[in-house]
Amino acid sequence: KSPSCGCGKTYDGTFTGTIGDAVITVADSKAMSADFAVVTGETINKSTSGSLHITLDNDTSADLSTILGSANKTATITTNMTFTGELNSIVTTISDGVTVSTAANVVVGETINKVSTGVLNVTVADSAGQKDADLGTISGTALNSVLITADQTFTGTLHSSVATTVDNGVTLTISAAKANEKPIIEEGGENATVAITALDATLASDLSAIVTNSVTAAYDNSGTFTGDFGSAVVTVNGGNTLTTTAAIVNGIT
Repeated sequence: KSPSCGCGKTYDGTFTGTIGDAVITVADSKAMSADFAVVTGETINKSTSGSLHITLDNDTSADLSTILGSANKTATITTNMTFTGELNSIVTTISDGVTVSTAANVVVGETINKVSTGVLNVTVADSAGQKDADLGTISGTALNSVLITADQTFTGTLHSSVATTVDNGVTLTISAAKANEKPIIEEGGENATVAITALDATLASDLSAIVTNSVTAAYDNSGTFTGDFGSAVVTVNGGNTLTTTAAIVNGIT
């Protein structure tokens, strides 16, 4: 249906035209679908429960906050892309066979689902909003990987179930509290380092899920350690004393 019917017209269906100055209202229990380019900067309202479905097709920098109005909004990414835009808390689905890469700060706090083999890959650079990101707030079914791309001290929160991969030649510095029970790996044949700090501050930390070529842990105070060193090489600094059991240190350097 066309906005030529008049401003404030009620719609249901897929719209491919130009909205112009019209204010659209989606009828109760009906859905309007449109490409991002069609609805950006437009106002799409709803009558009770009307909805707007937005298609992102090569719209790599789409800012969904530019779509105004009260309609219930969802989005689908239909092509492979590196997404740098703004999802604006709109639940987004990645289509079957589509891979989306994006930076951590773009997707924290967002819900991103997938159809079948859709994939979301997240990168974490040494920059504000990324190295302090709460990756656990990335919701939905699409998250496939998290990649640390540069040397950094990570102060955010790692994802509990999706492993964090440290890129080849990169050192991830992270506290024992942040690394506790978190899966941290490297790609096969690569050479990554995880440097654990403040081990003495989390005396029951479990580092056994960290599997990289090099894992180090710094112990900067005296205390009794009851956790799991994993494969870490532990350094007790500054004349401090680490007390633990023979079973815990068996095979540990």
